[in-house]
Amino acid sequence: MRASFPRYTAPMRFIVPYLFPPRRLRDAALAGVHLPALETLYARGRRQTGAAGSLEAALADLLGVGAQGSAPLAPYLLKAEGMEPGNAWWLRVEAVHLQVRREGLVPLMGTAVAMTTAEAAALHADLTEHFGAALPLVATPGGGWYWPRTTPLGPNLPPPSAATGRALAPPPAGGILDWQKLQNEIQMLLHDHPVNRAREAAGQPAINSLWLWGEGRWAPPPLTAARVYADHPLACQLAQGLGQACQPLPGRWEGTLPPAAVVVLDGLLEAGQYGDAWAWRAALQELEHDWLAPLLKAGRRYALHDPQSGTLLHWRPMMAWKFWRRTAPLAAVSPLTEAAAPAPPQDEFGNRF
Repeated sequence: MRASFPRYTAPMRFIVPYLFPPRRLRDAALAGVHLPALETLYARGRRQTGAAGSLEAALADLLGVGAQGSAPLAPYLLKAEGMEPGNAWWLRVEAVHLQVRREGLVPLMGTAVAMTTAEAAALHADLTEHFGAALPLVATPGGGWYWPRTTPLGPNLPPPSAATGRALAPPPAGGILDWQKLQNEIQMLLHDHPVNRAREAAGQPAINSLWLWGEGRWAPPPLTAARVYADHPLACQLAQGLGQACQPLPGRWEGTLPPAAVVVLDGLLEAGQYGDAWAWRAALQELEHDWLAPLLKAGRRYALHDPQSGTLLHWRPMMAWKFWRRTAPLAAVSPLTEAAAPAPPQDEFGNRF
């Protein structure tokens, strides 16, 4: 049975995508690196493993919408962009570049394929004109694309933080065949589009496909005491759509952050997605200096959550006294995914968090 992490209650939660990346990236990046704070947290904290997920779904789960990995996020993102979802089913639509690699097709999203306002407007206009009612893309003032439907389309694709840079899995059997046929036509239209010809001439990746995710219907989000701190644009947008103000992320740990805080530390995300060992190493050293080392001294109760690996690392101040749990360089320890079967959160006395 898959472990389910509790909805947000104290302690403070830090969402840190790619804090514990795949072994291949970790081995390439951590040779000779000493990270005293993270090594202490890893050795003396209580580790919990669950299903791999995404930054977006982890944040939505903490704020009370859906289950991790399958949260209906599109209507809340639409709401944050100033539009009313009504009673329709909504999908978030991302412009992507599908890159052919040895391991298969790999989607690139976000900053890797950033479009100008003019490019987005031209592609949107031609897509809606060509496909009409078959693909009635709604463009928001904030630049997002959404697809309203009267019925659900079917199985969701992963959110951008979990999909970018990863080879596509085989499509679900019998799930979204109509979309796959439509997608083939979309790719044919985009292949020779003037916007893409200009992008390729400028050395930029072409927008050669669309990515659908976050399908759901609007329901009022539950009340929560959580306060979100983030700089990640999509995380902030999601928090706002769920009725939470998104405060700017401090440059480093500040003891003034409230106990009911959800803090998104996304500095490792892009390097982790693309397997950039040197960038991930530099970002981790910065994270150690600005956040983990001060947190270790702060005497606070909190949890570090890496949704990409499905790992939670719980910390209580008393755990610092577990001197019998010796620290070791992270490059030398076993991957967290090889840990024992998931268990509900408990402290060292068997009390559930």
